[in-house]
Amino acid sequence: MRVVYCLRFKRGSADPRFLQVCGFYPRNSGKAADSLRRESLHCNTVKSCFFSKVFRRIPSPGPRRLEKAPAAVHPLPQGGEGWVYFDFGCGRKAALRYLAVALAVAAISAALAFGQASTPAQPATDGLLLQAKQAELTHDFPAAAELYQKYLRSHPDQPEILQRLGLDYYLSGRFGGAIPVLAKAVKLDSSLWGSNLFLGISYYRTGRFSDALGPLQRALKLKPDLPEANLWLGSALLAEHEPESAVPYLQRASTDARVGAQADSLLVQACRQAAESYYDRIAKLSPNSYRVDELKGQELAWEGTTVGALLQYQKALNLKPDLEGVHGAMGEIYWQQRQFALAAKEFQAELRLDPLDEESNRRLGEYWVAKGDPAQAISYFNAAMAVHTQSPGEVYHFLGLADLSQGNITNAEAALKLAVRANPREPSNYRLLMQVYLRMGKTDQAAKERALFEKYTATTNR
Repeated sequence: MRVVYCLRFKRGSADPRFLQVCGFYPRNSGKAADSLRRESLHCNTVKSCFFSKVFRRIPSPGPRRLEKAPAAVHPLPQGGEGWVYFDFGCGRKAALRYLAVALAVAAISAALAFGQASTPAQPATDGLLLQAKQAELTHDFPAAAELYQKYLRSHPDQPEILQRLGLDYYLSGRFGGAIPVLAKAVKLDSSLWGSNLFLGISYYRTGRFSDALGPLQRALKLKPDLPEANLWLGSALLAEHEPESAVPYLQRASTDARVGAQADSLLVQACRQAAESYYDRIAKLSPNSYRVDELKGQELAWEGTTVGALLQYQKALNLKPDLEGVHGAMGEIYWQQRQFALAAKEFQAELRLDPLDEESNRRLGEYWVAKGDPAQAISYFNAAMAVHTQSPGEVYHFLGLADLSQGNITNAEAALKLAVRANPREPSNYRLLMQVYLRMGKTDQAAKERALFEKYTATTNR
């Protein structure tokens, strides 16, 4: 039976010592050879042979049915791996003898042909990548994209280059063009979190919000603390009318310095939409319920319609006079309007229903400090601290101020140190501590607090 021998040169090497040798038997049907047999060969010229682990369909170039062509070398593709074929028109044993003699000359010729075909292309493609990166450094993203496109014509399946091309499209404002490129990069290498992130953002920017969810979720799975992924995933969920699902992602994004302001704005929208949705559901289920008036009041308060909010809160109280939380909400509206006496009345009404309400105790403490009654203020601040306040820095600050007003210098120092620990960047805490140490006669310590006060005041005013 006639046997054909093949040589394959390894990628990036034209050295005939590093090649694969295998034999196959062409079938009379004319189909490409599916069945290959591993052949062992050793000679002085070929010092190291690498045999195919699994023989597979032989790729082009080369005819589907090889004809007799003793020691002929078929052309090799530019770049990558290449095959050369030898057909001696005889059986296995005879072909091996001929191959041993012809191998050195034929392999070297093939190696030279392979090297000549592939070598000139390499510097050219490397030059394209270098030019593209230089264009990116000057923010000429359209030029960089064009250079990457040229490179990808001869290297179409390189995910990192596809990612860079997609990013250049994105930075050029070509979001629609970025989508197929980044999608292909993700398909080739799903671990590229950057491709997933900007694919999701590109979907969002083209109005395909539901399509954006998958890539952004994958980006977060690959890089869980990525603020941009949290921001855009929250934005996409909000656009898909899922505000409650959006809230946790926007909350995480809001702690980042770069995207925090945008996340905060979206977080307010998400909370409002969630409340409106909840309000609508309650209104449909129970249109005459006090909960409808309470929720409507919250909605109007968020919108800044304070008069309407106060009216809705009062309606809710008319239906349920012992409804907790509503007097406190009304008190906060009056407080923001600087109607402190009216606010104090509402906070006191709230405490009659819920003596441990932290916000009402804290506000009443601030009210009595301003009114010059530190003793009453301290009692309210202590009540606020008893329920593990959500604003410990603020409570400790006013508690320290009240103690200082009463002359309780030691208590004031302790409270203000806790205020600094809770909120180390608040200048007023250091100003009060400076006053405490001046009263104690500790001028050196007072000077240190003064320096910290001036430092954080300057930082705040930037």
